[in-house]
Amino acid sequence: MGQKSTNPTRRKRPSRDKKPVIYIFCEGEKTEPIYFNRWRERGMSLYVIPVSHTDPVGIIIDAKRKMSDLSFDSVQGDSVWCVYDVDNNSDETLQKAFAQAKANKYTVAVSNPCFEIWYILHFEAISSALTSAEAQSRLLRHIPQYGKNEDVFDTLEPLVGTANQNAIRLQEKYSGKSEPVAGRACNSFSNAYVLVQKLTERRKKAQLRA
Repeated sequence: MGQKSTNPTRRKRPSRDKKPVIYIFCEGEKTEPIYFNRWRERGMSLYVIPVSHTDPVGIIIDAKRKMSDLSFDSVQGDSVWCVYDVDNNSDETLQKAFAQAKANKYTVAVSNPCFEIWYILHFEAISSALTSAEAQSRLLRHIPQYGKNEDVFDTLEPLVGTANQNAIRLQEKYSGKSEPVAGRACNSFSNAYVLVQKLTERRKKAQLRA
């Protein structure tokens, strides 16, 4: 698999004729960055950018600050994604993060309570609320070697179709409620599948061009 720098070149919106860019902002250098970096294929303009903040609002602020120095053109198909967990964040914090992301034309990929929910959905449907500790314990049934620093992409990728279906069912379950990504109520939940579907599409196109 081809490698590409995770540090995009700083540039001020020049005219261009190139592939759409996907920017993914997420906290730290563990679970989410490891996973999303594995979606990279030669010819894809994909940048996974860790940020210093761990709270949803801080992640949006970090993304906005970094994007001020980068080229972004939604008309050209560029997209900015902010990936974060509900964890112990309040409804007020989650609503504020969602509103700020929307105002900046960013899309959020939110997991409630944690990103491990997205991993579990590769193996089974979830119908009940879970704590982060319960989600990690449940994931260990399927991936006994799982840890925050473990690269489990090769185990998950063949099952991504199942994960998408299970995540969509959860989305439909909460369809009559307020925006699931803007509060704590919709547990368990993950809309990471929307980002993964986009990455899958871009990856296939890059493979065809190779």
